[in-house]
Amino acid sequence: MNDMNELLVRMSKLESENRKMKWVAAGLMMALAILGLLVLHQMKKRDKIEVSELIVKDTSGAVIARLGEDRHGTCLDLTVRSGASKAELCVDKFYGANLDLRNRNPETAASLSAGQKSYEGGDRFVPGLHIEGENGQNRLSVNVGSEAELFLGRSEGDSAVVLSGGQEAAVRIVGKDGKTAWSVPH
Repeated sequence: MNDMNELLVRMSKLESENRKMKWVAAGLMMALAILGLLVLHQMKKRDKIEVSELIVKDTSGAVIARLGEDRHGTCLDLTVRSGASKAELCVDKFYGANLDLRNRNPETAASLSAGQKSYEGGDRFVPGLHIEGENGQNRLSVNVGSEAELFLGRSEGDSAVVLSGGQEAAVRIVGKDGKTAWSVPH
């Protein structure tokens, strides 16, 4: 009977150890399940990329796009390797927001601003649009500040039509000599 008692004690011990192993395995499975849920939750959040600057290069390694901060605020710069054209969109809490477009051949440019401060002098620029034709020969400028103005012509001193709004509304035609050829009011 001694052998039988010894066998029963051993079986009891094995059953006890078996129960402990089951509890440990259940605990490990629970921990793995919780860890898996945490990993899945983190992976769901990965649909965004956080960087301080984004640079895009073409196949030759030339930078063709850049998004990041510079002295003009947060800017998106787009260009081609040859430099034939360029676009720049900048926003800044102090200087304002503006979009600048430039072509090199022929030399043309356009700027759209929601109002900004100049970087060097501290002057304020009102919201406006400025377009320069080939090689700066003709331009269209619109500003919509307190003294709104529409300018169409070559330059301030050469063949232009100027419409002014605000307190003193006026229409002015400037001749080739830079002198006012006609205006209302006179």
